[in-house]
Amino acid sequence: GEQEPYKRHLINLGTIDPIDGVDVVACQTEQEVLEAWAELVQSEDIDILIGYNIWGFDLHYMFTRARLCKASGFFELGRFVDRLSQCKEASFSSGAYGDSDYLMVDTLGRWQIDLLVVMKREHKLSSYSLNSVSEHFLKDKKVDMPYKEMFKKYKGTSADRKEIGVYCVKDTDLPLKLVNKLAIVPNMIEMAKATWVPASFLI
Repeated sequence: GEQEPYKRHLINLGTIDPIDGVDVVACQTEQEVLEAWAELVQSEDIDILIGYNIWGFDLHYMFTRARLCKASGFFELGRFVDRLSQCKEASFSSGAYGDSDYLMVDTLGRWQIDLLVVMKREHKLSSYSLNSVSEHFLKDKKVDMPYKEMFKKYKGTSADRKEIGVYCVKDTDLPLKLVNKLAIVPNMIEMAKATWVPASFLI
């Protein structure tokens, strides 16, 4: 419920210049990056994992990369010490929202909110990109960096990688601001109480 995040944390592959107000961790391998992220989830003991299109891309992509580079620590994302995270196919179908298929990574004991799913369900907008949604509700937008430029900068200097880091930090700030602005968590908790179902059922 705070206006500003209590912590901003960036895990980077390779060298990177410092970013004001951000804890920056430089890793030497992709395996270290993925395991450091899972370790952060565990050490902060998060209750809710929030992202934009995490069910359509991010979590499944990270899961796949973790398998390829044998980042075994990545799969300990839940709160159950004897249960490793799995990737499962999930589908949702309704007359109002059509058909949706997801590759979901479970985080047992931690609730996940994919804001893209929430936005499509609750708001009629001309575009559901994070940039458009942020401009509509927050009058704010992402850092402008085309993907081709991002790949080019990644191969550059630590200062170039800092620019990508600033882009990524903004990409995590915007979903948090949207969650607060639209009171998504309190609304879902109250709806769960009223309907007597777990809050995750509402998404």
